[in-house]
Amino acid sequence: MSTDLEQFYEIFFEESSELLADMEACLLRLDVNSPDLEDLNAIFRAAHSIKGGAGTFGFTDMTEMTHMLETLLDRLRKGELAVRSEMVDAFLRAGDVIKAQLAGHRGEGEADPAIAAEVCEELKRLSDETQNPLVVETIVDANAKLDTATVEVDIVKAPEVAVDAPQSKDDSSKLTYCIEFSGTGMGDAAVENLFANLKRLGDLENLTPEDQKDHFKLRLATASSEEDVWETLAFVVDPANLKIEAETNSITETAGADENFSSDAGSVSGIFTRAC
Repeated sequence: MSTDLEQFYEIFFEESSELLADMEACLLRLDVNSPDLEDLNAIFRAAHSIKGGAGTFGFTDMTEMTHMLETLLDRLRKGELAVRSEMVDAFLRAGDVIKAQLAGHRGEGEADPAIAAEVCEELKRLSDETQNPLVVETIVDANAKLDTATVEVDIVKAPEVAVDAPQSKDDSSKLTYCIEFSGTGMGDAAVENLFANLKRLGDLENLTPEDQKDHFKLRLATASSEEDVWETLAFVVDPANLKIEAETNSITETAGADENFSSDAGSVSGIFTRAC
């Protein structure tokens, strides 16, 4: 393993440890009776960032655990489920498992796969619940009130309105990102692994000239956010040597010539209006 790649691994380990500490702090101060949405969002972002980096390095045990965390957290922050103490306990246990998995990848121990499987199953059970208990109580109370009275309702047929067929998700929500980065110090395996993770986000096109072995130029069409793309790359690629730009439809449709990426000093990420 090259010195530069070792440095990227170390950055991932350090940042993941910090994210886990932040996540634990948010969980410990979370009031289950009146949860702060910002805390839920912060916990979700921490899990999401760890998952992105772990996927880049091929740490599938960590990606599986953080994915289960994300699924339940997403339902909580959308208000589909009510936060309960047992959920907070499950999140804390998951954090402990991820710490052990992280230590294992650093060569400092080994996580117990049986405990990891048990926590994943618990998170899945909680996230598979079909109703928010608060919503159920409201529905039951409303039904009880309806039983005590007869309600007459005049039904008026709404006028018919022509509605265009909705676009598919692939057509309407995908953006195309132009990605450019230096791969100096990255081995072939690291590059292939990074490409594989980008392909999981969408359709990846390699525009790198054959005579450029250490400088990559890619085009990625994906429904994922720029943040997702950035996190997938930033754990491996030095942010100082990384540029991500988003195409706009108007330019994409009319521009036929290849344009160079912006070379403004200090620009490492952002959404611009220039095509690849």
